[in-house]
Amino acid sequence: MPYDSSIVDYIIVGSGAAGSVLAHRLSQTPDCSVLVLEAGGADHDESLRVPADFLAVGSDPRYTKQFATEPFGDGQVEQWSVGRITGGSTTVNGMIWNRGGAGDYDAWAAAGWGWARFLEAFRMIEGSSGDGRQRIGLAGRDPASDLWLDTLARREITPVRDLNGSGGERAAYAPLTIADGHRVSAADAYLHDAVKRPNVQLRLRCDVRLVVFDGTTATGVEAVTPDGEVRFSARREVIICAGTLGSPLLLERSGVGDPQVLQAAGVPVVAENRAVGGNLRQHRGISLITKLSNLPAAGAPFGTTTVVSVLKSDPGAAGPDTEVIFHPFGGPDADGGIAGAAVGYYPRTPTSTGSIHITGPGLDDVPRLVPNYLSTDQDRQVLVAGFARVRAIMATDPIASVMTDAAPVPAAGDEAAIVRHSLEHGFVANHQIGTCALGPAGVVTDDLRVRGTDGLRVADASVMPTLPSGNTAAPSMAIGWIAGDLVSKACMERAPYA
Repeated sequence: MPYDSSIVDYIIVGSGAAGSVLAHRLSQTPDCSVLVLEAGGADHDESLRVPADFLAVGSDPRYTKQFATEPFGDGQVEQWSVGRITGGSTTVNGMIWNRGGAGDYDAWAAAGWGWARFLEAFRMIEGSSGDGRQRIGLAGRDPASDLWLDTLARREITPVRDLNGSGGERAAYAPLTIADGHRVSAADAYLHDAVKRPNVQLRLRCDVRLVVFDGTTATGVEAVTPDGEVRFSARREVIICAGTLGSPLLLERSGVGDPQVLQAAGVPVVAENRAVGGNLRQHRGISLITKLSNLPAAGAPFGTTTVVSVLKSDPGAAGPDTEVIFHPFGGPDADGGIAGAAVGYYPRTPTSTGSIHITGPGLDDVPRLVPNYLSTDQDRQVLVAGFARVRAIMATDPIASVMTDAAPVPAAGDEAAIVRHSLEHGFVANHQIGTCALGPAGVVTDDLRVRGTDGLRVADASVMPTLPSGNTAAPSMAIGWIAGDLVSKACMERAPYA
């Protein structure tokens, strides 16, 4: 196998939300050399920066990779789509910038990852802080979304300007990673400038097959490239930022994981780490498709979620446990209004856990992805209660006067039908986390080192032990920022790794 002649201090596997930010942070230390390996190609296509095109690019095989689930519900199989392009999923996602709540992160405080640490990272990342590069804008106003906000206010869900600026039940025009009408991916914000520095390289179409070990110490990676298989070497660390689905699979192909899983897949065990690939959590919800009519003409067709609301599924809930998105679509209809809207909702902090594991040693061996949706009483209860709350909002004026159902929906009181509807006709939000989780029994330590190994860390959404009560792009970038603190400190000190 050919070797890359250059040896760097750090190899970052993946250029997505966390990888782009981490590369930027490490590039600020001139004595540290960094190689970023991205399985996908360049993000030059202008359609990637057009917000209205996100539904198309989010499933385009040129820019994404699909992971098929095991059968569930009535036997259907879903495809989970992740970015396979410079910038990762931030280049193809729905662009919502939702931090989640303080309580989500304080639940991780035992591992040293509380809200204060994340809040500092968010403030440093966000362009609004004056220090950050990730620019955030608001979805454009339109008549349907204004009516939806007015309706939420009548149901005592307070409209606010900044969804991330307060707690409690609230609604706002969606904060989006858009500036001057264009998507701003993590690569746009951080990676493209980082690779202009002499100590950072970006190699595209390098699909990392495995981590190379000397004993249990990571020394590099082997990747499939357009020129064949190539080995890249790292003096100090390999840092995996391949995402919730990619990172555990790479660990397992490399021999790090549950010995039973590895042996069944024909992979020799390098380090036992039984938690790899477990604790998979995902937002599963229901999307209610409606027709809207008798509205003023709204201008250009819609392409993004316009309003995000956070609410209690039931008045007795301790706090907001449900997220609702309002997504108008289409253009002016014959009546001068717009075609319709999707009203989607999901439990914010699901407790159901699934898994993803390799079935063989190769990149082409299809993994076993078990979503295990709605497998806990808590998740089913929040889903059912949330359905009644959302339907009550939809039946309230002023939105009720212009909205009609465009597809059959279950009755609000039929719990079994609501759960079945979510499983058979619902949607997955692509907010997967948790497969390389932090914590005392998790895959990584509180400084993101992979247990049982040296010179190897994971830094992406897979390290989140539970789902933040929001979307995952913002906390993933924050993890990249915090990882930058951890790794930069070690690099500057040139301290040996334990």
